[in-house]
Amino acid sequence: MEANIVTEHALVRERPDGASPVVAELRHGDRVRLGEATFRRAWIEVRLADGRIGHIRGETTARTEPMSQAIVVGGPMSVRLLRDLGTPADVVVPEGHILATGESSNAQYMSWTEITLPDGVHGYVEGEPHAQRIAWSQVAQRSVTIRNAPNLSGAEVTTVPGGSIIGIGPVANFAQHPWLRAILPDRTEGFVPPDTNITRLDAAIRLRRLLTFPGRCMSCHRSIPNVRMANMHLTEKAGRRFIGDCFVPVCNICVGQRLSRNIVALFAAGAATVVATALTGYDLLGAIGFVPFGFYSMNAAHKGATVTRYRRIAERAAGPELSGHGVEVADLSYEQETDLDEIWYGLSKWIVCPGCLKLHTQQAPWCPHCQYLFPWRFGPRA
Repeated sequence: MEANIVTEHALVRERPDGASPVVAELRHGDRVRLGEATFRRAWIEVRLADGRIGHIRGETTARTEPMSQAIVVGGPMSVRLLRDLGTPADVVVPEGHILATGESSNAQYMSWTEITLPDGVHGYVEGEPHAQRIAWSQVAQRSVTIRNAPNLSGAEVTTVPGGSIIGIGPVANFAQHPWLRAILPDRTEGFVPPDTNITRLDAAIRLRRLLTFPGRCMSCHRSIPNVRMANMHLTEKAGRRFIGDCFVPVCNICVGQRLSRNIVALFAAGAATVVATALTGYDLLGAIGFVPFGFYSMNAAHKGATVTRYRRIAERAAGPELSGHGVEVADLSYEQETDLDEIWYGLSKWIVCPGCLKLHTQQAPWCPHCQYLFPWRFGPRA
């Protein structure tokens, strides 16, 4: 498990003892890998970037778990860069703005929650932040209309097709019918009716379904409202150890073009078979029957291998960049994928941003380049 140093500085000692020799000195924001802890986390064993091992006080670190996006509610939020009430608030976040919340830690006998702002600033708020987490879900009806006000008279912002990813935030009270605050990964915001049929995402849905996002296709670079995220399984080039998944945006236009090419190739092969049969004097009817039989087989294969087809296009589009990171795409059997469901949360999850098509290998609640919101918690996990 990795962690950030949350105090201004921290002394790394040889042993879990305040009188032990100092091995190194760390600064605020430095990252270390955590080992075993003593009673009540008074001291924690750490491994430094150069491989040295030492011990630091428990209150100087905060575990680096993936952060969750949230919307500020109940008025402005004051954020401090240090966990110290004696310092003035460095940033004031207005109500309705989106930020990321992390784990709680203790300082000055108080609880603090880590906060990350869209511009990359890290800070802390005292106690629990007055912000409601965004619940990422999948639209489970034909379509849903997002409006700019929590009522039917509000102007239409956009229409989201079924299967799309949508974030649900705080409830907006209108008369006696609460409407839901809605946000899309590309930061399109509005309101949806309270009876909107949605399904919360879980590991199995994320791993197996092709979910719909607004964004650009990695293969053709088209910008469309229903690009799909194809997940590829990654292994290390050297040790062949499975390390996790990479999600790549691919559009159905590229998939349809590939299917069309396959159909053309099928009929070309069928025509060649008919001509060859006629010239050699074999059974012509049997040769002609090859064409509809082959088309039927391809149609059945198309229905059963849609996910695989998306993965192949994603592999061609993102493979060269992944290779530069020392990983490659691997095919897993059905049994291996079933076993993967149990450990999916502990694996790395990389993503090609649908907004700007940049590859991200670190934990981030949104793309630092285009601010596109990532509905899942990506990045290496210890």
